[in-house]
Amino acid sequence: MQVKDLNPQAVWSIFDEITKVPRPSGNEEGKLDKIRAWLVDFAKKHNLEYKIDKTGNVAIFRPAAPGYEKCKGIVLQGHMDMVAEKGPGSTHNFDTDPIETIIDGEWVRANNTTLGADDGMGLAIALAAVIEPSLQCGPLEALATVDEETGLTGASNIEADMLVGDYLLNLDEEEDGVITMGCAGGLVSIFKFNYKPEAAPKDRTYFEIKFEHFHGGHSGADIHLGFATTTKLSSRLLWNIGEEMDYVLAKIDAGNLHNAIAHAATLVIGIKPEDKEKLSVVLNTFIAEVKNEYKRTEPKMEITCKSVDAPETIIDTASMP
Repeated sequence: MQVKDLNPQAVWSIFDEITKVPRPSGNEEGKLDKIRAWLVDFAKKHNLEYKIDKTGNVAIFRPAAPGYEKCKGIVLQGHMDMVAEKGPGSTHNFDTDPIETIIDGEWVRANNTTLGADDGMGLAIALAAVIEPSLQCGPLEALATVDEETGLTGASNIEADMLVGDYLLNLDEEEDGVITMGCAGGLVSIFKFNYKPEAAPKDRTYFEIKFEHFHGGHSGADIHLGFATTTKLSSRLLWNIGEEMDYVLAKIDAGNLHNAIAHAATLVIGIKPEDKEKLSVVLNTFIAEVKNEYKRTEPKMEITCKSVDAPETIIDTASMP
């Protein structure tokens, strides 16, 4: 069985089509052009009116069913972008590749990437409603907004004449059958540092420290579940190392999305050869502490350390403001 064959088929077949359209966040860079074009084609295919505002939001309109012309209009809203995150070893390109969906028992998941059910499923429900001929109701509007995941850009900038409905239902809930009167909040802080790459000292011994197989998740929906974020753990480990010995930093790679809990990280550091045993003690103590702290939520976590060749450059932290 394929995803498009699941029930209710009208919803799942549309969701299956949506997963085939690349739609990472980034409306300003044109990353949502493909899903926007798909939405317009959907409206044309079903002979429905549509609008696109200057922000890039798309609204699709279905007139009231006969006899329901005086009923209140309903707007069903979802967002067209998705969290674009992939697991270690994945070669998936979110700008060009369709999501590879897998039916796993009672669940639909993706192959080593995020699935995009947030909010592809919300969009699929809204679109299935506006084309359902047996639905007896007043006028319906399916609204697809841009860049929800990066700051509600589309919802915040929607134009006054874009919609005509009386009530709006946001189809981005985490639980079936639940209506939430409210909204999650978020705060983004951007710090920029200028540094000069510096030739890596040859008198240092270099090690690669990797954080792998952490759970990860959505920073909104999963933030209360107690998962570790490897961004914070990487910084904590570097602090612990710096308290015990002098080191140079050649690489830090710990998460790339502000709305995803980082599930992996890589550090490359250089230490004095005589501090190898000291590093081993610091690292083993750190691993024991972290495994104890997250023993219920991160049972598969791994933190490893191996010797590597000297890199060409390090980060000259002294040049940072």
